[in-house]
Amino acid sequence: MKLSYKVIKNNQLAIGKDGKTLYPKGNFTVDNNNQLVYEVKESSDWWQGHGMSKRIVLKGEWGIDANHDFIFSGF
Repeated sequence: MKLSYKVIKNNQLAIGKDGKTLYPKGNFTVDNNNQLVYEVKESSDWWQGHGMSKRIVLKGEWGIDANHDFIFSGF
């Protein structure tokens, strides 16, 4: 199972999985290693049912633009 991630308008995480796009409720945060993390606020049945973790660590470069929106380029 290959997942793809992108940040869309309103700083929402979109996850591509099996030809579908999922939009889990959650919040972005930054961990102690300055890594961007998305904390999924869905039920455990939801994230486990999709084969994901409740805490998604995004690898890549990130920042915030003049409108306070995320800019993310993953590796």
